[in-house]
Amino acid sequence: MCFALYFLRTLAIGIRDRRSGWEDLLVSLGNAVWWSAAAYVLLRPDYRPWLATGALVMATLYAIAARLLLGLGNGRLLFATLAIAASYIALALPLQADAPWVAIGWAAEAAVLWWCGLRVRAITLRAMAAPFAVAAVVRLLAQDEPIV
Repeated sequence: MCFALYFLRTLAIGIRDRRSGWEDLLVSLGNAVWWSAAAYVLLRPDYRPWLATGALVMATLYAIAARLLLGLGNGRLLFATLAIAASYIALALPLQADAPWVAIGWAAEAAVLWWCGLRVRAITLRAMAAPFAVAAVVRLLAQDEPIV
């Protein structure tokens, strides 16, 4: 319930004021992080196979919120909302896939974000691709590569 209240508050401020401060961005990010951590801890013992589906549902919710904020000129909140949606997609990969597929999924997500950023000429989307590409390379080299 608290997640919904903070989520709707941030969305209403973004739509009504068309400008949001840094505190609104921190509230939005904190809301997503704390809700995700609480859901993971509480649902993991009984609903582990469904955690990735929950992450994708949250990504869809944040993507819909980003669509609502798209033409309003609230660039910072739009970027934060897109970053949270992309993070939920990236979070769903290790929750569901086996180890080698996680790095491949993150690399594919980075490639899609980069391509979309080039297509719509948005530097923010290309900037969002960089952490996913770095995470894919680090995961591949540090965890998935067998030590000989």
